Amino acid sequence: MKSKYVILISIFVFLIQSTILQFFRIYGIIPNISLVMIVTFTLIYGKKEGYIFAIGVGILQDVFLSKALSINLIIYTSIVFIISLFYEKLFKDNFLTPIITIIFATFIYHIMFLLFMYLIGASINDLDFYKIILGEGIENIVIITFIYGKIFPRVYDYNMR
Repeated sequence: MKSKYVILISIFVFLIQSTILQFFRIYGIIPNISLVMIVTFTLIYGKKEGYIFAIGVGILQDVFLSKALSINLIIYTSIVFIISLFYEKLFKDNFLTPIITIIFATFIYHIMFLLFMYLIGASINDLDFYKIILGEGIENIVIITFIYGKIFPRVYDYNMR
């Protein structure tokens, strides 16, 4: 996929997540569609597109939404790096691959975010942290199942036979 399309998609995803999804909170939690798309791009198109998307959406989130610059950028690019380490070993045709990967990515995202917040001296409520990981993880699973199936439909056609 061409880089300019990946950048345009990252801008679109950032706008959707920062505006429209704010009205669809479930128990105060919104899905992280940026993370879902990072996992999807990395699994389907490879690490180059994953990095481009992660850098694009990470910079946008850090500049417009974050109190500390580069936290999302570092976390998102780290997740792409970790997924790309296992890229050759992952079976992209298996419908469980994106589900397991998004669970892992959601957990890593929040652990790294917690670490960064701790390092800058922010207070974190442990109970809310676990509620957010669980809630966002479930929402991300539902969304990646739909998105991955639309972008990579042969996965679900093959596994549903």
